[in-house]
Amino acid sequence: GDDAPGRPGSPGYAERASKAKRKEAHEARAAKAGGKATGESKQGVGGGSGHLGSSRALGGGAAAGVVTREAGRFLTKAEVAIGFFQVYAIVLSLDVDIPWPEAWLDVSALYHLLPRLMSVDIAAFLQSLAVPVPDAVREYLGFAVLMVAVGLLLGAYFYSASMDRQAWIERYYVRWNRTACLILARWVGVVAVCFALGVAADWDVSYDAITTGSLPSTRSLNVGLGLSAVFTLALVPWLVLVFVFRHNYARRRQPSARNVRTMGAAAIHAIKAAGGSVRWHANRGKGVDASAPTVGASGRVRTPPQLGGPLFIKFWSRLKRGLQRACLFLLTVLYMPAVKSVLGNFAPLYDADALAAAGCAHNDTAGARCCLAILPTEPCLGTPASPGLRPIQLISLPFVAAYCVGIPALFLVLVNRGVRTVDVNSFAKRQADSQRRIARLQKQVAAAKAAVAAGRKRAGG
Repeated sequence: GDDAPGRPGSPGYAERASKAKRKEAHEARAAKAGGKATGESKQGVGGGSGHLGSSRALGGGAAAGVVTREAGRFLTKAEVAIGFFQVYAIVLSLDVDIPWPEAWLDVSALYHLLPRLMSVDIAAFLQSLAVPVPDAVREYLGFAVLMVAVGLLLGAYFYSASMDRQAWIERYYVRWNRTACLILARWVGVVAVCFALGVAADWDVSYDAITTGSLPSTRSLNVGLGLSAVFTLALVPWLVLVFVFRHNYARRRQPSARNVRTMGAAAIHAIKAAGGSVRWHANRGKGVDASAPTVGASGRVRTPPQLGGPLFIKFWSRLKRGLQRACLFLLTVLYMPAVKSVLGNFAPLYDADALAAAGCAHNDTAGARCCLAILPTEPCLGTPASPGLRPIQLISLPFVAAYCVGIPALFLVLVNRGVRTVDVNSFAKRQADSQRRIARLQKQVAAAKAAVAAGRKRAGG
């Protein structure tokens, strides 16, 4: 062929051989980067040979869109599976006799652990661990843990939506020692408040024990440990996120940026002579004044923090999106347990065995034995003996509005916002571009017709 180098020793053989090798290397790189674009059929998602195999030839966003359209996101599939086990846990807890098939009973023995885990029932979890906490306190503790966890997730989501890159660099990189001390001090304060709430939960016994120099009661310690564990478990992922941020900023910031450099007296004098300042200040809430350095001991000048290069900006964008997705996923998982815990504070209890064990002596309007599920010795709401809402029910009312109604409303707003974004950036934009192109072509046709008519008129005249 024309591309063959020929025989060794022939005129121009070395040049043709080098050219052939370069061409082969170029084709190999193109085949490796283009995937199916080179004509080779690659296997797609799920083992098939469909059009997903060509996603490697697409851009990153286009390939992700193809995979999402065909297979969906992993978090979406996980939400469906977890939701199934949560509903199945509710079905198992119903006081009804369901004639399950024998084959299902054999298999369901393996599934009994999953519904307990997915339902996030703190009271049942403490009961399975044989933690020495009374039943009422166990229910209160489970309610408090879920409410705090959902509140932290909501706060993390709204905070992640407004995260500022420059403020994070200043807080978690430039002034990390100061920030770490503040985090430790706040964590100690939160733990102290949690144990104070535990002492208040069993005030009579714990107060007498503290005044005599002893530890608070076991109930108070368990409540304090439970609440402290929630904040500690929320703090650990946050610290991991901060360390990942610090590592990526130190590795991916602009190569020319140096936080500290040594400058002699002559260099400092030159800065002053040029009208520059030798001290910069971080304006709280307004970012950093990047126009002047800071002079430290022995002539060391600290320059303002850099905002990072393109790689760090890409990492920062992924960090924000990943944090928002994680918060929304966990909110979806905890929504059903949180609603169950909130509405359970108003639910009646009709289980005869449980009422007899608790000593319930109240009836509902129909004459059936009825007490509150959260307080098995108190009459149900709406009965003549009911004194009205209890303190735990009054506390639950704001959570009914914030969690039971607020979280679905938040998802509805996010979905509508996403739909509008898709409409604006896809269909509506293409439609507007098409209308502008049609209008431009119509003007060109009208101008051409006018020119033809004018030419005919001049020819006839």
